[in-house]
Amino acid sequence: MRASTSAASLAGPALAIAALLLVLGSSPARGAEKALWGPAVLPGGGSPFALYDELGIDTLQLSLNWASVAPVRPADPTDPSDPAYRWPADVTAAVTEAPSHAISVSLLVANAPPWANGNRPAIHAPGDPRDYADFLTAAARRYGGVRRWMIWGEPNRDDRFQPNAANAATGPRAYAALLDAA
Repeated sequence: MRASTSAASLAGPALAIAALLLVLGSSPARGAEKALWGPAVLPGGGSPFALYDELGIDTLQLSLNWASVAPVRPADPTDPSDPAYRWPADVTAAVTEAPSHAISVSLLVANAPPWANGNRPAIHAPGDPRDYADFLTAAARRYGGVRRWMIWGEPNRDDRFQPNAANAATGPRAYAALLDAA
């Protein structure tokens, strides 16, 4: 009777350990998301996505330069087909190809065109945050598969976003207006 009690007392923990090993071994643990600021097109003109697959990239981060895409004020700013827009071929290609590689695209949208910010440098916020929001609407319609949008970028840095001034609320307030409109 003593031998059967010992076997029975060991069976419970052994089954628990076996179950735990089965659960742990059945699906690999998912690590942190792997994101990369990378080119949408390789220097020779080829696609970088085979390399991104090899690297295990989950998210490709790209920039969308508002000033370059909309050098003149569009007549219908929320319509991505407005003739004023010059959508970058490399971003369009990357957004199109990424899903077939199970890669998400995140777009950083910055740099105001002169018509939107009173002919100031592109890092200066637009006078009317609605202009930025209208552009984002057009971009979201153009790139329907993109679910992650970065509003400007590092607005705390005066070399990335203006108007910023030391110990002043001007820059944060201008950014908050953009963020709210977006």
